Amino acid sequence: MPRAEETWSIADVLAHFAGYTRGVADLLGATRGAQPRAPAYDAPPDLNDDDFNQVVVQFWRRRPIADLRLEESEAFQALVAEVKALPAGALSADAYFEFTRGRSLESMLPAQSCGHYRDHLPAIRRALS
Repeated sequence: MPRAEETWSIADVLAHFAGYTRGVADLLGATRGAQPRAPAYDAPPDLNDDDFNQVVVQFWRRRPIADLRLEESEAFQALVAEVKALPAGALSADAYFEFTRGRSLESMLPAQSCGHYRDHLPAIRRALS
């Protein structure tokens, strides 16, 4: 069976980025009482990563690419704003946030943001060539 990114379009990869970036931004915002801003993906909270990816990709395949581009950009900016708003020490403290499963936010955040983009860059390059 091929990996998901091998069958995804560039827009699908962008949707994948937006889903996870917005998800982390919303989790951080929830710690200060902010309402989630992610689209209504109608995904059960206990989905594994692969199933969540499928829900997000299917959601965005039915919408204009301009809306997806805006969501991905706004999701990234929301994540940056949430990180900047953290109280002193929250970024590096282990188990400060329940969703990090005992790790510090700074140890897992690169994989959810800039590292995530880097991981998918080869597939994007292949799609563009």
